[in-house]
Amino acid sequence: MKRVIAAASTVLVIFGGVAACGSSTSNDTSGDTVSTETQKETPAEPKKDSPAEPNKESSAEPKKETPAEPKTGAPSASEPPREETSSEPESQPAAEGPPTLKVGETVHVETTEYSEDGDTLNGTADVTLVSVKEYSAADLPGDSFDSELEAGQEIAAVTFKIKNTGGTEISVMPYNSSLTWTGKDGKVAEVIPGYLDETSASEDLNGTMSLKPGEYVQGDTVVIIPGTQPGKLHIEDDSGKHLFDVNTQGVA
Repeated sequence: MKRVIAAASTVLVIFGGVAACGSSTSNDTSGDTVSTETQKETPAEPKKDSPAEPNKESSAEPKKETPAEPKTGAPSASEPPREETSSEPESQPAAEGPPTLKVGETVHVETTEYSEDGDTLNGTADVTLVSVKEYSAADLPGDSFDSELEAGQEIAAVTFKIKNTGGTEISVMPYNSSLTWTGKDGKVAEVIPGYLDETSASEDLNGTMSLKPGEYVQGDTVVIIPGTQPGKLHIEDDSGKHLFDVNTQGVA
């Protein structure tokens, strides 16, 4: 009976020791685990740059822009640009007028004459402006008649050299008597034949003089014109065709 009790006690003692050891081991392990989690900081894993989540706008299929409807008269995107046209006719550049001769310059002219069938070419010539001299009543040379001049008028002596370059005989009348004058301000005045003392001028051009092919003449066209402002002498042929101009300065 004593052996049975003793054996039971031994078993209890052994079992208790084992339990105690188990409890102690469990506590130590738990303590170590807590201590480890508390004291040791687990280094954070480096953040991997993960691609940013694309915006819905970028991840989504790009929107197709619908081209705006072309305005009336404008080309569409698929059509080449068209030049805009104005309903008004384009202005044409003004045609060049007759030349204005300077002293020493030569102009080639073609003169015409009036006929019932229309103006016809009647000759060609090279005309050189040799000189332009202007005189007021106070400075007329020699025995010139200053009584011809009214207040504000002057005498202009324009020297031409005229050479017939065509194949027919021509008249010098366009360069002597078919003249008009316009002032700088637009004033139009009558051109009156004038007179200068023969010692102060070249030979006067005679309106009835004719030149055969190859011939030439040099002489003065003397006229009375307004002298209070600059202007232009206009030389025209028999049909009224404007050939060229000569500047006057105004010395009255």
